[in-house]
Amino acid sequence: WKASLSLSPSNEEEKAQQLQPGDDLILLAVQQLLYSDSSSNSYSSAKFVSAVLLESAIEHSPDNAYLKFAAMDVYHQLDATSRSWDLFQKVGIKHIQLDSCSFTALPYLLKGGLYNEVIEVSTSLLRFQRGTARDCGDYSSRAMDAGTLSKANEFMTFQREKMNRSLTLQFCKGLILDSAPLLATAVPRMKHDDDPL
Repeated sequence: WKASLSLSPSNEEEKAQQLQPGDDLILLAVQQLLYSDSSSNSYSSAKFVSAVLLESAIEHSPDNAYLKFAAMDVYHQLDATSRSWDLFQKVGIKHIQLDSCSFTALPYLLKGGLYNEVIEVSTSLLRFQRGTARDCGDYSSRAMDAGTLSKANEFMTFQREKMNRSLTLQFCKGLILDSAPLLATAVPRMKHDDDPL
């Protein structure tokens, strides 16, 4: 892996924006470490070695989302969910990626006890879904005004078939409803209110 680092461009800006040639080697090594013999006593040390390998690879290839998602899984197995959350934030998820990438991270956050982060991710996904529904109507009407009915149909079909049927959307709604009692704050009572207890 270290020998493959010399194959990358010498310019630091180009190096930071490109995936390194050895990134796939790290992913294969981590997969081999974690899944080859998960029943032995050395399994916990394999997790630590995997975390070290992934951190080193992320340092040399900070834009590789595959490395970050693999590290999120390893850190979740090590009960270091806060590091998984840091990596999730550094992935740089944009727009439509939010749906599928959130579905990957939400169980880690929930099992790790990061309920505020679960609410944050779920809320951003719900906000994104509302925005796409509004934008879809706008773009469809513009397409019909321009006379391209096939494009308007394409927008509406995408919204109806892909966005409205999102399992992640339903999962996020359920998580918000499930987490609300955990995060509810006491509402201050007025002087004349009776104590319910």
